[in-house]
Amino acid sequence: MFVPKDTFVSSAPSSTRSKAPHVIDGPEGPLWVAGSNDEFQLGPWGGHGSRVWSGIRGQRMREAGYSPEERRPADPDKRLEDLERDQIDAEVIYGIFQLQSRLPDAELIALCFTAYNQFIANFCQKHPSRFYGLGCLPGHTVEAGVLEIERVARLGLPGAEWSYVDTARPIWHPQWEPLWAAADHYNIPISLHVRTSGTTTTVAYEPDVSLVSTAAYNAVVQMQLDEALASVLMCGALERFPGLKVVLAESGVGWIPYVLERADYEWEDHIDEYGHALKTPPSELFRRQMFATFQKDSVGPALAAEWCPDSFMWGSDYPHEDGVWPDSHSTIKRYLNRIDTSLREKLIHDNCARLYGIKPVDN
Repeated sequence: MFVPKDTFVSSAPSSTRSKAPHVIDGPEGPLWVAGSNDEFQLGPWGGHGSRVWSGIRGQRMREAGYSPEERRPADPDKRLEDLERDQIDAEVIYGIFQLQSRLPDAELIALCFTAYNQFIANFCQKHPSRFYGLGCLPGHTVEAGVLEIERVARLGLPGAEWSYVDTARPIWHPQWEPLWAAADHYNIPISLHVRTSGTTTTVAYEPDVSLVSTAAYNAVVQMQLDEALASVLMCGALERFPGLKVVLAESGVGWIPYVLERADYEWEDHIDEYGHALKTPPSELFRRQMFATFQKDSVGPALAAEWCPDSFMWGSDYPHEDGVWPDSHSTIKRYLNRIDTSLREKLIHDNCARLYGIKPVDN
């Protein structure tokens, strides 16, 4: 996690301070832990560990001057230097949503998200025209989620992340109606990030096949957001709250037109059943109120003009080693070279700026 060591401890009440995430010296460097006896290991402090930097992208980033040990993303000035090096005007910063799957204490999760949201709001104020940080929402109760949406709005953050795989009930459940209503009321787009753990069919428990499992997972991970997409479309929340915006984050987009076509077919084929709850074709709801991000995807942009010209958004995924920093411009040229200029501008700039209220950068 790219936050200062005292982010969670300093804001936790005395009753939970001993359990709050903090940094210890681990066998491979500084390590985030939590719990009364440090029983929960949350990952390296300010980095991704040593193994993941062995790939081609990790090597490219190191050659370009990025050092995980330097923790540049946690320093607003150094992060801006990296943004400038990649010739990017502004970035939307995703947070620590995955923390919810690693902590069993609901109260502690809520406190951690509150502390992080305050941190990222302060961080972005150092360069407000360049950084747009998203808050994080707890999912153990609807009340906690609504309270945090209200706090995110007060902090002036342009959106929030919600870990859809860690919620108390599925996101299509009527329980979440107040959360959708609050997001609509406060104009807080909700991002559902691609899952960061294995899928049900590609998790390996035997060491001798772990590489195969990892390869299979990496090949399909982005498409694992299909159920989240269908849940949001079919539950009717977008129709009931026409100002609500929902984002599929790091999902890729090439697979989305097919799912929309399939959802429309099912809706039309069972209109007598579904029509009572959903009166608008799912694909129309998507185009009106949903967005999805991609990094390296030529299929989605090629289909965007017909399906979702105002919904797809390119991103670099800095500072992760599976992103494209510092080669954003060459990546855009490679994957978006078959579409016209006006559509390209929508995908790499306009759609994101419209959604999050990003202002032009003064040069």
